[in-house]
Amino acid sequence: MQDLSQDESLPIEARVEIWRREALAGTLTKEQLAAAVRAMRAGRVSASTADNAKKAAKAPVDTTALLNKLKALGAKNAGGTGV
Repeated sequence: MQDLSQDESLPIEARVEIWRREALAGTLTKEQLAAAVRAMRAGRVSASTADNAKKAAKAPVDTTALLNKLKALGAKNAGGTGV
């Protein structure tokens, strides 16, 4: 019988479903488990890379301007509003 879970042309969702079914049936082999772990790790690495690129694209925070706004807000509230 051919092991479809090792077929790289299948979408990852289909392979995961095969691995799940075989794990529930108690027939998941060590090779299939290793392939599942490799697939999951590859997905995590690509997600991590995409997340890092997204973070890098954000504009840096102008801390000086932020501090000045906080100081101005503090000076406004020091006028006796009781807040």
